[in-house]
Order: sequence, then C-alpha cells, then structure tokens
Amino acid sequence: MTQLDIQINGLNSINELKKLIRQGYRIFLFGETHGFLDDLKFQKALIKEIKPEVCVYEMLEEKEISSKNDFKNILSKPDSERFSIISTFGEIKPTIRMFKVYCNKVIGCDLKNMGRKDISFLSKKELTPQDEKFESSLLIRRETHQAEIINKILMNSKGVVFVSVGAYHLRKDSKLLSLLKEKSVICYPSLKGNPQFEPIEKKEKINFTLKLNEDYLKN
Repeated sequence: MTQLDIQINGLNSINELKKLIRQGYRIFLFGETHGFLDDLKFQKALIKEIKPEVCVYEMLEEKEISSKNDFKNILSKPDSERFSIISTFGEIKPTIRMFKVYCNKVIGCDLKNMGRKDISFLSKKELTPQDEKFESSLLIRRETHQAEIINKILMNSKGVVFVSVGAYHLRKDSKLLSLLKEKSVICYPSLKGNPQFEPIEKKEKINFTLKLNEDYLKN
C-alpha cells in the first residue's frame, strides 16, 4: 500500500504541516503520477491541512476557475468531450471536483495543448535527433511557463499555493524548481527513498515522499 513518507525534521505527521507555513513555506508542490498511484488521496490529505488560497493544476493548461459557475461549466461537460488534444474532461474532472471542495480558485499552469500540435508523439517508439531537440526545448518552455505562473500567483497573494504538476517536472534538474522564487515543500513519488518518475511493476512499493526543497535538491 502506498504511504506518505515524511522526511522533514521536526514534522512527525501530516497534521503538523501548519508549522511549515509559519516558517514561511507557501508553495506545496505535488508530483502527480496521472493515475499510476492514488494521487487524489494524497493531494486531498495535504490540501485539507494546508488550506491553500490558490490551487494550481497543470492539466488545466491555460484555463482558470474562479467562480461557482466556472466549476459548474467544467463539471457538467460530458466525460468523453475533449478538454484539449491531450486530455478529456473525464480525465480532469476528479481533480477539479476535489479542488472544488477545498479551494475557491484553480489556475492552469501549462501551455495550451501542452505545447503540441497533435498527439502523434504518443505513437513514436524511437525519437530522431530532431525529435529529441524539440522535446528538450518544449520541456524547458513548459517548465519556464509553469514557474512564471506560480511566481505571479505568489506576488499577488499572501496565502498558501498548492501546485499539482506531472511528477517528472519535479526532477532535481527541473527548470521549474530552479525558477521558483520562494522556498517550497515537495511531495514526489519515490522507490526505496529515491525519486521515481516512471511507472514500474506493481510488486515494487512506491510511496509519496515529503521533503523541503532545500533538502530534496542537495542530495
């Protein structure tokens, strides 16, 4: 069973997260596995404790939800309808429903269609040098954009910001992490204590590890 592994000195349980907020930690970054693990269970547990002023959601792309009508409009869409070329409304609704309970505003933090013209990349088994160059450039553009959105939110608010992005964006050399202007708390999938950003066999036990960004980046 997946568990939350807290590796923060002086923090013995998730119920003590407010200690970190009092110490000036306003960004809580969650590395979503897009369904490989029970992301919602752990996101909900964190959000209930930190009570964020704003939730930031990668899958919402360039959209924003800031009213009851906005929530209603998205949640009333047919599950099969395309939200973007990457996802359907059915794929984002569970997270939006969870945010609706705990957060009045949800802001997308990705490029439209995640910066892609189509989904042909999903069918490619091998990348050409040109493909690899494009993917590298796109990753930097996306993570730079994500950081810009989060930093702007921090400038315009005084409360806590909860951020849900794909776990791969939380790797140690991520452009996103390097550009954030305030210290953060990071929750990432881990295998035997090490960051794990790709699905593996079910027999291996993956947890979500909670660390301060300065401790996460120095190891």
